[in-house]
Amino acid sequence: GTLMQLLSGIMIGKLGDQVIAANNVVNSFYALFTMMISGCIGGAVVLSAQYWGKKEKENIKSLLTITFCLCLLISLAGIIITGLFPEKCIMMYTDDRSLLEYGCSYLKYLFFSLIPYGIYMVISQMISSMGYVKFGFVIELFNSAISTGLGYVLINGLFGLPQMGLAGYGIALCFSRVICMIASIFYLAFLNDPMEIKPGDLFRLPGKGLFRLYVKTDYPIFISDSLMMLVSMFQTMIAGRVSTEYITANSIVHNIWMTAALF
Repeated sequence: GTLMQLLSGIMIGKLGDQVIAANNVVNSFYALFTMMISGCIGGAVVLSAQYWGKKEKENIKSLLTITFCLCLLISLAGIIITGLFPEKCIMMYTDDRSLLEYGCSYLKYLFFSLIPYGIYMVISQMISSMGYVKFGFVIELFNSAISTGLGYVLINGLFGLPQMGLAGYGIALCFSRVICMIASIFYLAFLNDPMEIKPGDLFRLPGKGLFRLYVKTDYPIFISDSLMMLVSMFQTMIAGRVSTEYITANSIVHNIWMTAALF
């Protein structure tokens, strides 16, 4: 994930201050929803690992249903909010209306990736909790390779394709996450299904006791992840009230910091 952000920062950095700033603003709002999805999965992963040790597969299936439903609700909320109020989502961060052209086009493609992102993250994290950790690594590597490669092509308009700039990177991210979702479902359905799940299992309501236990386990993770991203959002809002150039500089410095963090 960090490497993908670094490479995308380098690619987008060549497009100018306004594009960098628009990318930073949209990513800040998008990250709030991805962290809420991650927060929903966190509690399920903790319980899933315990149930896997006890060989209680039925409870793991119920946890999968809970996390799928919650992640879908969060994703739909993000898509609806950005679909109805795209300009307001961006203007929360800055008064510079010149960012709207770049930000809105990127926003509409990026948020459609929330649903496939949520699905493949639930599958990969739940499978990892059962000891199959290589799958999560491979799927993230796959995601980074597709989004970076296709993003570079669409941003710059290679191979006869139109030069789409920031919107092209949004399309690349959405496409890569759809592919990862399909790959995750295929893996679970045909290659390795430790839960022995059937399609009907996903539509079975979990017991009240298990749901209460999930909420009790998950809410500290969900709140801490969400608060962390809210703090990051407020930092971007403060930067946006200074100037567009300040957002750009902050984004570049963040990419430099991520480069150091890799080592």
